[in-house]
Amino acid sequence: MFKSFQTAELIQAAKSGNLSLVRSISKRDPQSIENKNNDGDTALLVAANSGHLPVVQYILEKFPQSIENKNIRGDTALLMATASGHLPVMQYILEKFPQSIEDKNNDGDTALIRATAGGHLPVVQYILEKFPQSIEDKNNDGDTALIRATAGGHLPVMQYILEKFPQSIEDKNIRGDTALLMVTASGHLPVVQYILEKFPQSIEDKNNDGDTALIRATAGGHLPV
Repeated sequence: MFKSFQTAELIQAAKSGNLSLVRSISKRDPQSIENKNNDGDTALLVAANSGHLPVVQYILEKFPQSIENKNIRGDTALLMATASGHLPVMQYILEKFPQSIEDKNNDGDTALIRATAGGHLPVVQYILEKFPQSIEDKNNDGDTALIRATAGGHLPVMQYILEKFPQSIEDKNIRGDTALLMVTASGHLPVVQYILEKFPQSIEDKNNDGDTALIRATAGGHLPV
């Protein structure tokens, strides 16, 4: 019972950014820093997810092995920070543990894919400037950074990727969906317009089922598209 209470107290302190309480509990019981809640989250993971840089710095300076922490979804501190768009936390982790750029969760999502799915342009820019090879990342569905950005309708992120890596317009996932097919299915007209103005040949895209952009748009009931 005491361990359960202490775990909850520590994780709540980390989540709220209460560094003094995190320091107090972890000094009293150093093993507590590895304790997990029902979702498999540790103090480090919730601190990273909430963007509390001082807490993240403290934990990783005192307990560097915590960088290996994963929750039940397979998310690490880096993946949590990038998904939430916390640039300073992400920068700190990658400067101290650059190998974390290889982290993947249970869905195969990397830091770049999580950032593009959330539309976090500064995070995407940082990753691709420091680790340009990440543009080749694919998750278990074969989705790339461009595909996830377009599916979410994140126009600034998509523009940045296509300006820096125009070859990404050829990306396809395991269903054969391209960026254009993904965005016509979700109905984001400005993204559709941008792709077709810059890459008009994309109108010929077909997935494994033979669906074209028009078929995906009509199936979704997206009249403006």
